[in-house]
Amino acid sequence: MDKNIYIVSNFVSREISVLEFEREYLILFKRDNELSREAFELLNGLFVWVDAFCGDPEIANYPFDDIDEEELHLKAKIVLDRLKEL
Repeated sequence: MDKNIYIVSNFVSREISVLEFEREYLILFKRDNELSREAFELLNGLFVWVDAFCGDPEIANYPFDDIDEEELHLKAKIVLDRLKEL
């Protein structure tokens, strides 16, 4: 789970771009199979939000299906705070 906290933390602190986060997070989430149930639920929820991210306002369906970068940052911050509590 430390790798998940690391990547989410880097995104929340804006040390990595949203595109780097999206790519790295999706790879990590699919490979990490040693999570507690609580951690999995939190990270699975973030997976849904990452999947809903659309960085192109020309094709995005805000606020119905897609979220923008700022909303993804907010969601990631909430998940990060909760992961740190586990």
